[in-house]
Amino acid sequence: MSAAEILVPAKFVSQMVQLIITSVIYQSQYENLLNFPNDQLAESSLQAGVTLSVIFLAVEMIILATGWTMNFEKTMLIQILLHSLGSVILAWFILDSWDYNYIWAIFSLFCLLPLLLECSTIANAILFRRSIIRTKS
Repeated sequence: MSAAEILVPAKFVSQMVQLIITSVIYQSQYENLLNFPNDQLAESSLQAGVTLSVIFLAVEMIILATGWTMNFEKTMLIQILLHSLGSVILAWFILDSWDYNYIWAIFSLFCLLPLLLECSTIANAILFRRSIIRTKS
């Protein structure tokens, strides 16, 4: 059994769990806004953070489905750890009704960082492929 046979399903599950928990925040957002009952800025900030998280996770799922980064085990392991930890922290965010501002730190660490890591891996793979093609010709 290769590493990709274990890591790809684990990455899919960790991303899907984080996506589901992020989607639950839409339903429980008012608990995170208790200290700001009439503040439209607070509500829109929380919704923007959750929306960006869902979009970034969806983009990462599409990249996973294409298989571009399937052979990069170390990168995939880091992403699995980040998404798993992000799922736990998001659940904690919901259960303890954290302040809405924390969504931006969670978004940055557990959605933006894995996507940037994924994009840099794709860019490196493309550059590596081009260098191989140049050396062959």
